[in-house]
Amino acid sequence: MAFSHPIALAIPPDLNSISNAHKTKVPALIISAKKDEIVPAKLQQRVIQAYSGPKRLVYLPEAGHNYFPFPSQNQELERGIEWLMDTIKK
Repeated sequence: MAFSHPIALAIPPDLNSISNAHKTKVPALIISAKKDEIVPAKLQQRVIQAYSGPKRLVYLPEAGHNYFPFPSQNQELERGIEWLMDTIKK
């Protein structure tokens, strides 16, 4: 059994990210940080794949959990925010 398994069993079902992602239908801008030390990239991918609503992914390969993006990444984030706003308006 993995070390994280007992911890995962202690989390209330209402906070299960993958289960909630399957149920969610609203548009989402998802920012994925490959070097996230809190939420591993592998778990991020499972949640992203499970997400049922319209989604747009901004992938930050050098980002950790509390990462502030470089100006060169701001354009991608801005496009993602514009997509989200346009999608919500429809």
